[in-house]
Amino acid sequence: MLSKQERLAKRSAYNKKSWAEHRQELREQKRQYALEYRKLIKADVLTHYSNGKLACIQCGESRVACLSIDHIDGQGYKHRTKEDTGGGAFYRLLKKQGYPKGYQTLCMNCQFVKKSENNEYIDHWNRY
Repeated sequence: MLSKQERLAKRSAYNKKSWAEHRQELREQKRQYALEYRKLIKADVLTHYSNGKLACIQCGESRVACLSIDHIDGQGYKHRTKEDTGGGAFYRLLKKQGYPKGYQTLCMNCQFVKKSENNEYIDHWNRY
């Protein structure tokens, strides 16, 4: 038979293990929630800037992984360095600001073509 101190030590070890497992589950749940929230925000912003349809306004590409926000004036690099926002933070910022003008939803191919046709890459390379 175990002494009282041995029983308490055994219970304490079990509780620590149980809490560690529970804490890991909570972390995973929080991570999954954050991923889903970012996907929803991105879809919401992309839909707004593509006139209510989640697709590229040039070619109609609708796969979310291919879509992103384009700065109409071609000043995306300057904006990213000034605001220090990219990825999910940028989508949250646009939504928080009430969807300001000057942005559109394009697929990466259409963005590349636009960038090439308008020589938008020049400002980016002049920083060196």
